[in-house]
Amino acid sequence: MIKGKIGRMVSQMSRIIRVFLLLVVLCAAGLFIAPAENAEASSTKSEITGFKEEFSTNPKTGAEIYRLEFGITTSEIQFSSKYTKKNPNQLQLVFKKTKLGKLEQEYQMDGRYASAVSFDDNKNGKVTVTIKFAGSVKKQGYKIYYAKADKRAGKPDRLVMEIQRRGSYGHNVDLKGLEGRTIVIDPGHGGVDGGATGPSGIQEKAVTLYVSQALGDILEANGARVVMTRRDDRDVYGPQATDHQELDARVDVARRTRGTDVFLSIHCDAFSSPEASGTSTFIYGRSPEDYKLGQALQAGMIRRGGRKDRGVRKANFYVVKHSPVPAALVELAFITNYKEEMLLCSDGFQQDMAVGIAEGLAEFLRNYSGNGSIRDDSRLSPRQRREYRNKEKKASLRNSKEERRRK
Repeated sequence: MIKGKIGRMVSQMSRIIRVFLLLVVLCAAGLFIAPAENAEASSTKSEITGFKEEFSTNPKTGAEIYRLEFGITTSEIQFSSKYTKKNPNQLQLVFKKTKLGKLEQEYQMDGRYASAVSFDDNKNGKVTVTIKFAGSVKKQGYKIYYAKADKRAGKPDRLVMEIQRRGSYGHNVDLKGLEGRTIVIDPGHGGVDGGATGPSGIQEKAVTLYVSQALGDILEANGARVVMTRRDDRDVYGPQATDHQELDARVDVARRTRGTDVFLSIHCDAFSSPEASGTSTFIYGRSPEDYKLGQALQAGMIRRGGRKDRGVRKANFYVVKHSPVPAALVELAFITNYKEEMLLCSDGFQQDMAVGIAEGLAEFLRNYSGNGSIRDDSRLSPRQRREYRNKEKKASLRNSKEERRRK
């Protein structure tokens, strides 16, 4: 009996020794399994090694580009993005199977696009990055993409976030007189027609589109209805159109848009001499409203842009001559002047001019009845002429009654 007990003890000790030896071998081979709570951390695949903000200029559009770059160790990084209605100006990037390198907990940014970026490493294979935008995440817009290492520039593999400034001004400029108004904006040129080209190769069509988009955002943020003749790089009529067809297609947008109050065409000036400079506004001058609109726009652009005041001038330009409502064509600055070309390329000047134009429109519309009358009816049928003239009479009668009531 004693021998049986001793045998069982020897057998148990033998099993314990074998398990112990097996663990020793596994540890020596580096195959020891970590405790469950550290399993996710041990599966970490990527590391955020660096962070920086960067400004550059798009060579095609001249627009400023703002980037946040996160240095990473692998292109297979996993992340998700989210924002909430409770914090509409904040975007969170949640990185999985990732650890945080030697970075600060929070970085203060330029402020025009984003105000701060903070990092939170929960030490469990998950890193949360919070970006505080200058405006609403949804309205301001952004895009994220992976960029390979650039040895010449000294940049590692990185995750890049481009934040758009488009629309940020619209939520910071409070203008009265725009609510309920309809404004047709015509970004000059586009598509096969690049317009004038500056000494550095910047094309007029790109600058006019960017300023028009920024202006549209400001107007919409202040309650106006905005209709654009083009929203991207294209011809309005078509690539095979004659000059007359293309210009008439732009004016036709105002004709077909019910309740249009103002038609505005945006351009950059050009001249053979690179010394020519300044800002100007052109009108056809058919009615007092044209002059009032031109003066208000010119004053706003000079106040905000600070360039040489070339004044308000009469011109026989097709789009202002045939516009059915008060119309103006603005020349922001001379793209053929090297200094002004650089300004036209800068995001700050483009936004400033958009604000100046918006202020001019608001000033004009505060004192304009806006009955939507068709002043150039040469292209209408006799029946259409009668209909529009009846509308003019009714609108004039309404305005007279309103004036008598005010008195």
